Amino acid sequence: MNHPVAYIDAVFVLASAAALLILIGNRRSKILGRASKQLLGWLLIFTLIYSLCLFLEWSGISSAFEKIEDIIGALVPMWWLFIFYGFMQELTNRDLRRSEKKFRAIFDQTFQFIGLLDIKGTLLAANKTSLDVLDIKEEDLLGNPFWETPWWNHSPELQKKLKNAIDRAAKGEFVRFEASHFNKEGNSFYVDFSLKPVHDDTGNVIMLIPEGRDITERIYAQEALQESQERYQGIYNATSDTIFIHDAATGVIIDVNQAMLDMYGYTKEEALKLTVDNFSAGEPPYTQNEADEKINAALLFGLQTFEWKAKRKNGELFWVEVALKFTEFHGKRFIIAAVRDISDRKQVEDTRSRKSLTSCQGPDPATSDFFKRRRAC
Repeated sequence: MNHPVAYIDAVFVLASAAALLILIGNRRSKILGRASKQLLGWLLIFTLIYSLCLFLEWSGISSAFEKIEDIIGALVPMWWLFIFYGFMQELTNRDLRRSEKKFRAIFDQTFQFIGLLDIKGTLLAANKTSLDVLDIKEEDLLGNPFWETPWWNHSPELQKKLKNAIDRAAKGEFVRFEASHFNKEGNSFYVDFSLKPVHDDTGNVIMLIPEGRDITERIYAQEALQESQERYQGIYNATSDTIFIHDAATGVIIDVNQAMLDMYGYTKEEALKLTVDNFSAGEPPYTQNEADEKINAALLFGLQTFEWKAKRKNGELFWVEVALKFTEFHGKRFIIAAVRDISDRKQVEDTRSRKSLTSCQGPDPATSDFFKRRRAC
């Protein structure tokens, strides 16, 4: 027997021992899968048979196993290739399982409602958050059209809207809308829902990702704010005093109530295009310069109250009592002005003043009554 063949034979004998060691060690390391274990088992059997044939041939006991030795000698290298392929496949599958496990962990632990759909809208996966909200199992839903699942089948209108969204997303469009659903207790909640298309390397849509974010608290807050604003607006417009808000820097009118519109004769659209200067008599001492002094005093010292001569839309001048209050919102300063028409009061005061002046005058300064009236004045 030549030396190269002997060396090859020795290698196969060593391979037999190595295969046996791998089988023993694999119980702890779990490197190989079930298929690879079976391949290693058969390899061990073949190499043992091959070693037995070599022993019989080398010892000269019998050469009848030479053909069997040649056949097994040809099969063993191929068997090793299968084992190597199985080993590499197992490593790839193990990495894939790890990757899937990480993905599933993120997929299930997020607070968002997330799933996977094919381009026809068939449900491929749903995360734990989505399933828990209705206490349902994923295996009961997979393969069903998404719009027929318990999340959507309570509303034919929503189902129709979802079908349309899936058609649009399958063509590559990102779709988003708000929807109301019911949880396992039967309570309604609101979701900011979206459908995102997933493209392959060629740009074709291969999958859709439905995602929902619970916005119930935001919706309730908006409704409460809207209710509060409506209540405030009702009170704001119902008060008999004129109230308007303007920018402290520019004097531009920001908001007015109905009493202000009635008093000055403007519509709301007209009033919001004006400044406070348009409501002043515009003649000394009632010019905008004097008004600005009052506004600055309100900014520096707080509430300012004073009497002012105002002007209606038709040009009529009349007396008002003004109270200015400074406020700040989002870094901008505003003035809230409460205005009351005091024309009647001023007219009474003016009448009394004239009567008082008349009573202080008499036809004969030499009479005693004249001096009494002067002392009274």
